[in-house]
Amino acid sequence: MDDLLRAVRRRLRLAWAAATGQWVGPAVLLAAVVLAGSGWLRPWGWTDRAAILVMVAAAAALGAGALAIRIPPIVAARAADRGLGTKDALATAVELSGDDGSPFVEEVRVRAQRIARDNTAADAIPLRADRSRLIALAVLTAIVGLLLVAPNPQDAVREQLAAERAHLRDEAERLRESAAALARERQDPGSQRVARELEELARKLEEAPDARRGAEAVDEAAQALGSELDPNLLSSKAALKGLERSLGSDALPGTSGSDAASQLDELSRALDQLTPEQRDALAQRLEALGDAQAAGNPAAAQALKDAAGSLRQGDDASAASALGGAAAAQREAREGVAGQESRAGAVGALGAVKDRLEQGQGQQGQGQPGKEGQGQQGQGQGQGQGQGEGQGQGQGQGEGQGEGQGQGQGQGQGQGQGQGQGQGQGQGQGQGQGQGQGQGGQGGGGGGQGRGSGSQGQAAGGQSGDGPGG
Repeated sequence: MDDLLRAVRRRLRLAWAAATGQWVGPAVLLAAVVLAGSGWLRPWGWTDRAAILVMVAAAAALGAGALAIRIPPIVAARAADRGLGTKDALATAVELSGDDGSPFVEEVRVRAQRIARDNTAADAIPLRADRSRLIALAVLTAIVGLLLVAPNPQDAVREQLAAERAHLRDEAERLRESAAALARERQDPGSQRVARELEELARKLEEAPDARRGAEAVDEAAQALGSELDPNLLSSKAALKGLERSLGSDALPGTSGSDAASQLDELSRALDQLTPEQRDALAQRLEALGDAQAAGNPAAAQALKDAAGSLRQGDDASAASALGGAAAAQREAREGVAGQESRAGAVGALGAVKDRLEQGQGQQGQGQPGKEGQGQQGQGQGQGQGQGEGQGQGQGQGEGQGEGQGQGQGQGQGQGQGQGQGQGQGQGQGQGQGQGQGQGGQGGGGGGQGRGSGSQGQAAGGQSGDGPGG
């Protein structure tokens, strides 16, 4: 009898699982059909896995629930009595199992043993099936299987999206490398900020679901970077380099600094060592340098003119303070130009990144953000604009310089520089003109021309120079 009751207990668990499955199964399979079917409408890669997971989880929960059901022997005996129609014979035997061997008890046990020998658990607990629900289960199972194994037209779309996301990761890695190189090579605050913005864009590209969203993120970043570009960058850069070249070729008296700001600082501390003739000549030169800086670096221009005026008045303290201000303005201009160059380079490079994302191609760009003179791979006609700055000085020498820059539309940037010197007498003033052209082809390119001239009386200094951009 004990063997029969153990089998009945197992049979009861199975019957519960079968009955519950017939009720819950259609709902579970319907959910799987919806999930798998949505994968045929949208290029989602998780739908098939979700459908399978729902079915497996439901089956596991059903099995765990069946095993967790507690069925005491008396409950199994009563269920078997109902199924076999034995009128509580098995249940009575279980209840009297602890009594002594009286004739009545022994007769009950013998009868129970005979029932157990002549019947099985399947006879006692038949499995019941709802025909309509079984049909629903079969139909839904077939539909789910078909949706999971049949060729899905969204598979090609998923493959394309996977390729686009891989491309986005590649572009993000390139941006991170460029940002790291920019942060390492240029320490000015503007360049460091551009590096951080490129790093943030790289994170957005990795999170973008497709190339279109990635291109939108790149376009937004490029617009944000471009909105802070200084329209007077070329004139500021010309003034900066003009002062550096001027003092590099003819240092200020009593100085040995390698750059203009250092010479101005040294000069502010050596004014008391100058002869009256040197002071007069220095005042004239500072005045001329201030005139040349007026367009590109007004702060430095004013400080140089103030220093010249103080020297003429014999006020060394004010002259020294003005020279220190000119040095600070030159350093600030140097940092500002460096940051603007990094920003302009990043804008051009992001244009090429956007083009590659829109084309869905993982071509390697030729340039990196923030590096001057690099072109980006692409095709298209470029349009360029150029500006020039020139300056001249007296003291027996005229000096001119030119600066030009060209940019290729969406393909890269080009810059050109030209310089020259002319000998003369008197004091000269310079004018500069620049033109730039850029054309994107295999590499973006730009051309620039600059021209400067200085004239005063019989003196003239002129130059013209071209430099290939990109």
